Amino acid sequence: MCWEVEITDAALVELESQFKTGVLTKEDAAVIKAWQAEVEAHGPDQLRMNRLWDDHDLDGEWRGFRSSCFSATGRIIYHVLKDRIVVEVVRITGSHDYRR
Repeated sequence: MCWEVEITDAALVELESQFKTGVLTKEDAAVIKAWQAEVEAHGPDQLRMNRLWDDHDLDGEWRGFRSSCFSATGRIIYHVLKDRIVVEVVRITGSHDYRR
């Protein structure tokens, strides 16, 4: 089974802004691409088995979403769309900021 990773428009805008301001680096981009490749090849359950990502459920206003670490403070916030084989990334932040 092949998975697809979709990034919301809002997450793309935030991602581009963080690259422009230097919050995220080329190294961060490489790790984010590795995360995407792992999800597309093996599915989101694989993230939980690979300790590198420190993947975990979120609660509160993010209940139903998950977070994967890509750096000491960088997070990919996503959820799995059950009606399709899609992992939808809703936020990528380099500052460990979980505010909506």
